[in-house]
Amino acid sequence: MIRWNQLELSGMAVMNITPDSFSDGNQLQSLQDLNLRWQQMAEFCHWMDIGGQSTAPQNQSIGEQAELQRWQLACDWLDQYLDQQIFLSIDTYRPQVMHQIYQRYQKTSWHWLYNDVSGDYQSALQVLKQSSQIGYVASFTYIPNFEQTNDHINFCREVSSEDLERDCLHFFQKVLDFWQQHQLKNPLYLDPAFGFSKKREQNYQLIKALPQIMKKLNHSHWLLGLSRKSFLRFDQDVKKTELMQLLILSQFFSKIDHHPYQLILRVHQSDLIQSLKNFIAVGLLSR
Repeated sequence: MIRWNQLELSGMAVMNITPDSFSDGNQLQSLQDLNLRWQQMAEFCHWMDIGGQSTAPQNQSIGEQAELQRWQLACDWLDQYLDQQIFLSIDTYRPQVMHQIYQRYQKTSWHWLYNDVSGDYQSALQVLKQSSQIGYVASFTYIPNFEQTNDHINFCREVSSEDLERDCLHFFQKVLDFWQQHQLKNPLYLDPAFGFSKKREQNYQLIKALPQIMKKLNHSHWLLGLSRKSFLRFDQDVKKTELMQLLILSQFFSKIDHHPYQLILRVHQSDLIQSLKNFIAVGLLSR
């Protein structure tokens, strides 16, 4: 965890157990693969985020049972941590998948996060009522319901930057009202969900508006997913794109560092978090 002024920053390592994910499909197909991946990420990442359903635009939904079958390898790997305390994020938009995985490990002392990119927070209610220890990620999207998540690219809207900011603020406020209405004690993370039912330019507009949105909502827990497919791809040159992302994030962090936010960065590679840590250490992030 990185502490910077009042900001707490944690990393989340993406670990896709899929054959077709955009950036790392078919790379984690054995216990050895999973061990190596976590060893590479653990120095800078607090959370492990495991997903069995790719949401890359070209991929189709595989169904609940097929997703659970993919999870078998991950469960075999997770069994080694039964007596340890880990931070586990389940990357799924299907409530039943989250339910099944939690049921298997509910007697552990693990920290849990239901990372639901669909934005269909109402469908998660029964899962969340299982235990107040299950945290939830509410993702701002224009997707009508979780069953249509893999078609998210079809729900992009042509909206102005002002309307995008308004829609995001309105969505998050509805989620907060829902939590209060149902008296939920589950930790709640708000995620602007870059790339999901949004175009690249809208991602950029949203991260510029996000500090103001965060201030208006006065909510402490946030998650930013910096996916290779959904964040800010400027160029075929990967290094150039990564530099631009770092500069944009640096500007973002300089606007929120004096607020008591707990922020999770979901990343495919630890390099970005390492670079941000180095920036903070030498004082390059400043107002």
